[in-house]
Amino acid sequence: MGLLDLKIPTAQVETPGGSFAVRGLSLEDFVNLHHEHTAEFGSVFDQFRTWASSEGDDLPPLDQFCAKLLYQAPILAARVIAKGADEDSPEGLAMARQLPPLTQAEALQVIGRLTFRSEDDVKKMLALVIAQVKALTQALLKSSQYLPTPEAGSGLFDQE
Repeated sequence: MGLLDLKIPTAQVETPGGSFAVRGLSLEDFVNLHHEHTAEFGSVFDQFRTWASSEGDDLPPLDQFCAKLLYQAPILAARVIAKGADEDSPEGLAMARQLPPLTQAEALQVIGRLTFRSEDDVKKMLALVIAQVKALTQALLKSSQYLPTPEAGSGLFDQE
């Protein structure tokens, strides 16, 4: 069996108007979501960090996390649904935003289960993201040390 023979697992999400298929998210999906929704992604990441610090190493139940995601970052939740449904277009995003909240929560849960096989997978992914963010931050701080500092009266950063 080769790579092109693989079938990406999907699951159906039922709605009052019919059903639609979703898949788990890929690393590329996560990177794109982060670039498109940095502020919202940060708030979701902060929620994970808060849970980890207050509840030990245990992650919240998926349904609780999905509910918080819908409440705190509804556009990010809709984008996750649209990506999971392979309908990441303006029209797909608009439809995902119009889904009833319970349908959105169910879709997020299904996508979460298809993305991560276990809580350990979530922890590994978060550890990878944390390491990458730290490395990027350190690289930016280090490179900023080598930037020229504007001199007074040079015209750079002078206020009028």
